[in-house]
Amino acid sequence: MKRKIIATTLSALTILLVQSSAALAGKGLTCYDVEGTVETTNVSDTVQIGTIHLVLENKSTGDIEFDEVGSLVGNITGTDGIPTTILTHTAKFSPGNRFTTRGDVAIVTGVEKFVSEKNGDLILDGNGYPIPCSFWIRETITDLRKGSEFFAKAKRVEQNIIAEGYVSKCPDESQNWFELSGEFCKK
Repeated sequence: MKRKIIATTLSALTILLVQSSAALAGKGLTCYDVEGTVETTNVSDTVQIGTIHLVLENKSTGDIEFDEVGSLVGNITGTDGIPTTILTHTAKFSPGNRFTTRGDVAIVTGVEKFVSEKNGDLILDGNGYPIPCSFWIRETITDLRKGSEFFAKAKRVEQNIIAEGYVSKCPDESQNWFELSGEFCKK
């Protein structure tokens, strides 16, 4: 009886995996595991400029099909209440590989530092609370609005890219860094 249940369970799992793969293949998508890092500097209250190292490994073949370092510009375009920020990003790689995202959602997951005086005393807001200046962030990237070369066929394909890291607007630190993970697909 146990063997029959195990065999039935394995058969059902196999059917689900085949159906999932067929669904992606039916849509004509090639998907990649995402790895990478981002390091930026705040140049204004709404703009960050820096570098992105992006590695894309083909999920079907295991081949690394993209592994480049490029420039990155991030723009804060709005908020969706505290603690959520909406952004766009433009990444440029050589030769001609580039993409622009839209509607990226960054959520504060924790506070790292507070604004303090030179002597170490915390600066308080009007209500007597310390003013945070650096944060842990989890950002979700789902919409590649524009793309060229390697990224040309990623438009209008829902992405699932996660950037987890740290953002600082402290007087003594204006650096941000993130680790990238998730899935990138193109037609």
